[in-house]
Amino acid sequence: MQVTDWIDSITGVLTLAAAVAAGVYAKRAAHSTMEQAAAAHDQVEIAAAALEVAREDADNARSFAADERREAALAARRAAEDRIDALMPSVLIRATPGRPWFLQQRSERPGESWVGVDDDRELTEADGSVEFQVTVDFHIENPSDHIALVTLGDFGFGEVYLPNGQPILLRSREKVAFRWRATLSIGVFRNSESWNTLRATFVVRDLASSAHDVVEVVLDLGFFNDAGYRVFVAPKLPNPWRERIGQPTGGRVYDRLESHSAG
Repeated sequence: MQVTDWIDSITGVLTLAAAVAAGVYAKRAAHSTMEQAAAAHDQVEIAAAALEVAREDADNARSFAADERREAALAARRAAEDRIDALMPSVLIRATPGRPWFLQQRSERPGESWVGVDDDRELTEADGSVEFQVTVDFHIENPSDHIALVTLGDFGFGEVYLPNGQPILLRSREKVAFRWRATLSIGVFRNSESWNTLRATFVVRDLASSAHDVVEVVLDLGFFNDAGYRVFVAPKLPNPWRERIGQPTGGRVYDRLESHSAG
C-alpha cells in the first residue's frame, strides 16, 4: 500500500468519525434546542398568566377605589343633607271653604255685590252674563323652631289676596291666612274643565334657601255640571269637605348642594 493510499484511508475514517460525531452533537443540540424552546414557551405562558392576574388585580383595585370614593361621597352627601334637614322648617298648609259663603252669585240689586247661593240654579246661553264666585281660605302655620319662607306656586286659575305680598315669612309658631277667589260664568264652564278642581302649590324654604319642599293642596270645586244646553249649579258639593291639608309632592330639593355639584 502506498503512502497516499494510506493517507486516503485514514482521511476517510477520520471524515466518517467526524460525521458521526457531528451527527451525535447535532442530535444533542437539537434535543437541547427543543427543550429550551419548550421551556421558553412555558415561561411565556407563565408570564402571560401572571400579567393577566396583575391586570385583574389592578382592575379590582381601581374598582374598589371607585366604590370607596362613591361611598365616601354618598356619606358626605347624607351628612350634608342631615345638617340641612335639621334646620328646615315644617309648615302646615290648610284650605277651608270661604266664609260666610263658599259659592256666591253676583247680585243684580243696587248696593249688593255678591249674594250667597243656597238653592239649585239652571243656566242656559241666555244667562251668559250671570257670574258666580268661589272663595277658599288658606291657612299657613309654622309649628317648627325655624323661620320659613313660603312662596305661592301655580294655582291654575283665580286670584290670590296676600296682605303683605310674598314670599311669606313665618317665624316659629306664627300663622297667616289669605283668600283665593275665582269668578266664573257660563262661558268659562263651556271652555274649560279646570274650574272643577283647584290644585294649589306652595314652595317652602328655610331662611338660608338651602333647600325647598313643594306642597300641594287639591280641592274639589264641582259646583257646576255642564249638561250640554244647560249648566246646573248646586250650592253643595257632591262630596262636601270642610278642610283639606297640603301634602308634599316629590322629594326635598337641596338647592345649595345641587349648585355646588353643578359648579
